[in-house]
Amino acid sequence: MKTTHARRDGVKEKSKSLIIGAAILLTFFSCFLSISSSQQASKIREGLDQERYNRMVVEEQLEKAKVTIVSLQSQLEGANTKIKGIQALVEEGQNATSDLQAQLQSVSQLKSSLEKKLEEIQQKSMAAAAAPVVSAPAPAAGAQ
Repeated sequence: MKTTHARRDGVKEKSKSLIIGAAILLTFFSCFLSISSSQQASKIREGLDQERYNRMVVEEQLEKAKVTIVSLQSQLEGANTKIKGIQALVEEGQNATSDLQAQLQSVSQLKSSLEKKLEEIQQKSMAAAAAPVVSAPAPAAGAQ
């Protein structure tokens, strides 16, 4: 009976050793899995943090771009206002030029007309000076 009992004790010892070995192996595997998962979670957090940072940078750039756009639109409106003012001045200048040209043409026509009249008067004056003076017949002496 001692051999059966000793065998049982030997089998129990082997079972215990196997169970302890499996438990140790399972413990190492669990630790490895835990460390691996922790590293993966850390990488995922770093990626998420990087994405958040990139998003914040892009949002800041977008806000700056919006401010720049508003500023440029304001400058454009100011430039358009100045252009309209300049166009109005140019139109005024063109109108004034047209009026002056019309007045110049009118004055030129008047000058031409006056020159013609002056020439006619000068010709009549010269013709009158060149024509012989016809004197009236003198009263006859015996007619009294």
